[in-house]
Amino acid sequence: MNIPREINVEEIDLIYIVSNTPAYLFKRMRGSESVLWMASNLSTEKLVQLYTYLRSEEGNNNYPVSLSYATLIALSTKELSLATDTLKRLPLIGLDWGKQILSIANSQAVPTLTTDLKFTPPRQRSLIFGGSTSENTLTIPSSVRLKL
Repeated sequence: MNIPREINVEEIDLIYIVSNTPAYLFKRMRGSESVLWMASNLSTEKLVQLYTYLRSEEGNNNYPVSLSYATLIALSTKELSLATDTLKRLPLIGLDWGKQILSIANSQAVPTLTTDLKFTPPRQRSLIFGGSTSENTLTIPSSVRLKL
C-alpha cells in the first residue's frame, strides 16, 4: 500500500519524537497539516485500511510507528458514533500510548447530533405578597431556555 504523498512522514516523525506525553502527542498531531489532510480527505474506511496496513508486519517494517498514531488520531476526528465503534475494534498492539490516545480522543469528542426540546412556555404570572403591589411583585418569566 502506498502512503499518499500529501502525508508528510517527516513532520509526523518529528512530532512523535519530541512528544513526552500522550496528551502532547495528540494535541500536536491533531494540529498537523498531514493529519488534518488525512481526516478531511480520507474516508473512515480508507483510514481503517491504512491503519490496518501500518500495523501489519509489512507496514510495520516499512513505515514508522508515528504514522500509525497519526492515522489513529485522524480517525478520532470522524463522525462520533462511527469513529467510536471503529476505534474500539482496532488493535493497539505495538502502540504504547494507544489506549491513552483513544481516551483523550473520547474525552474531546464533539457530538454531531443535537436534540431540540419543544415545550409550551408557562403563562406569565405575578405573585403579590401583601402590601404595595409595586414593591412586592415577583414576575415569573414567560419563557425558559434549555441549553444542552
